[in-house]
Amino acid sequence: MPLKSQKEKAEDFRALHHGRRILILPNGWDVPSARLFEDAGFPAIATSSAGMLVSLGYPDGEVIGRTEFVSAVGRIARVLSVPLSADVVAGFGKTTKEVLVTVKAILKTGAVGIN
Repeated sequence: MPLKSQKEKAEDFRALHHGRRILILPNGWDVPSARLFEDAGFPAIATSSAGMLVSLGYPDGEVIGRTEFVSAVGRIARVLSVPLSADVVAGFGKTTKEVLVTVKAILKTGAVGIN
């Protein structure tokens, strides 16, 4: 399946939230798991922060640096033709401004949602 632009993925993701069907987002933790869900026919995928962290050798929680976390999300976002929503734990910040830095970085990877 050809890769879509981030704008197209965002439009698809929005439409999925307003469709007649319940939106079920399987949680991928790395590139192979996300591709598996896409190949299974899911119209969008979310990341599992716990799954991602464990697959990278960390316990669940914000014990990983923002840069490494964002990079891991980016690796997943780049290979999918369906929308990706990223679980950003508590946002990697203590203030709204710090969380906004995380959100902007995640969106730059090609993900289209934050949870």
